[in-house]
Amino acid sequence: MSTERALYSFDRHSSLARMEDDHFDVLIIGGGITGAGVALEAATRGLKVALAEAADFASGTSSKSSKLIHGGLRYLQQGDVLLVHESLTERQRLIKNAPHLVHPLAFIVPIYTNGKIPAAAVDLTVSTALWTYDLMGGARGEEFHRKLTSSEISGHFPTLRTNHLKGGYLYYDAQADDARLTLALLRTAALRFGVDIANYAPVRSLLKTTSNKLKGAVVEVLDPHRPHTPTGTTIEVNANCIVNATGVWVDTVQAMNSSSGTPLIQPAKGVHISFPRQLIPCDTACVLQVPGDLRSIFVIPWGAYVYIGTTDTSYSGPLDNPPWEISDISYLLDTVNYYLGSTLTLDQITGCWAGIRPLLAESHENARMTRRTSDLSRRHKVTLSPSGLVTVTGGKLTTYRKMAEDTVDAVVGYLGTGGARSITPTLPLLGADMERGPIIPTKTSASPELRAHLISRYGSEAAKVWDLAQSSPELMLPVANGFPEIAAEAVFAVRHEMAQTIEDVLARRMRIALLDTHKAVEMAETIALLLSNEWGVSKEQAHLEAIRFQNSQMQSWVDGGLVW
Repeated sequence: MSTERALYSFDRHSSLARMEDDHFDVLIIGGGITGAGVALEAATRGLKVALAEAADFASGTSSKSSKLIHGGLRYLQQGDVLLVHESLTERQRLIKNAPHLVHPLAFIVPIYTNGKIPAAAVDLTVSTALWTYDLMGGARGEEFHRKLTSSEISGHFPTLRTNHLKGGYLYYDAQADDARLTLALLRTAALRFGVDIANYAPVRSLLKTTSNKLKGAVVEVLDPHRPHTPTGTTIEVNANCIVNATGVWVDTVQAMNSSSGTPLIQPAKGVHISFPRQLIPCDTACVLQVPGDLRSIFVIPWGAYVYIGTTDTSYSGPLDNPPWEISDISYLLDTVNYYLGSTLTLDQITGCWAGIRPLLAESHENARMTRRTSDLSRRHKVTLSPSGLVTVTGGKLTTYRKMAEDTVDAVVGYLGTGGARSITPTLPLLGADMERGPIIPTKTSASPELRAHLISRYGSEAAKVWDLAQSSPELMLPVANGFPEIAAEAVFAVRHEMAQTIEDVLARRMRIALLDTHKAVEMAETIALLLSNEWGVSKEQAHLEAIRFQNSQMQSWVDGGLVW
């Protein structure tokens, strides 16, 4: 099962046909990081698996996180030592299993004093926390955190103000492209272990036997080019067990199974903003404490950009495309400007995204007292209903694999079949095999920068993208100034990564819409026309889809208080 099978593909139409015709051990609802992890976990234990995603893969929370694979220093403050240890263990596994997508990242913790709290006391608190973090597994190899002088901090982060700066510390965690990590999990599950996967396939109802046991679900097959228009086309997917891995939508699926029950999650909104990196030049990430608050925000470099986040507020609005508000942006801007020698402004923002965390509604004492979602537990919970619905809630990006393992333990227990031992702790994801020699031959027309970009995104599959690029001069062209992506990546996204729309390509396969929305809007027409034949739509329809994408992106900015 460890080699790719010709029978299976990462093709939506083929998967939907098999999902209608075959019988499965388990149907997974949800194509975010949790559902993707469950699909791979279940398949590696010998179960026959199908997965249905209502929109695009990772289109919810799993593409809008802080993109950190970390233990979480603030969880130490909350006393959740087990969560930190579990997260650090999973972090190390991910660095080994997906080295092309998960990279070690250095963080600086600057120490300022305002005269109210002695600098020595702050220094001792931070040092103690970092020693605890390192000893629990946070150190990078044998490299533990280290103390920095004020001038050393300025060398890494030159725009940080130096008045009242008493030095600080450097420690290590990791960064990941969350949407592409989700995609790598799904493609590994499909191409290596035969999982049938489809996006734009929302579950509309659950099917039960006369004895009230689940036996499958009714799935609508949407037209991705008209995702908000009901098609009336449905298929029945037969499965002995169903996993509800829908994140912030878990209560919606729970209601399909039973009309009773209390909400399982407390949604919390997190907002991030991005800027060109030349405005905040830095070679490390930075942790900044919010003035007058116990929370912190991150300033994180990502290619030619830097993003800042996150907010953490209770949320009760629409779950699809949650809006950001000017108050969210002001919170982040006010904090970062407090620490910078220059002042960032609203019109310098190039990207903004809002995601919703599916936190457990069961909160610990701190959250009840402070009423802050930042104090809600980031642990996960797996429940099994008498009808055979396994629901996984809570958790965080870093611990998706452990969440999946616990979920499949429950599935195996319910079905009475499937392997009992997880092999995913040491299972490399597709693209991780980067030690077999040059992935892209050095004697090619690919620049060192393009080679590095393709390998960092696709790993050992970079050669496939490069071969595609060489098939046509048009596919060698950069898609936008300031971005390393070439046109071949857009075609590869459609042919091999199940991208169905312009937004799928620009927001989740390439990430351009996330970091620089203006550039994504500018290039939408060109990308749509390039991909029209791949999608089998006319040039006129591609033009209209580009306009719809552009209008939706611009409207989100206006609604969120940003001037286009």
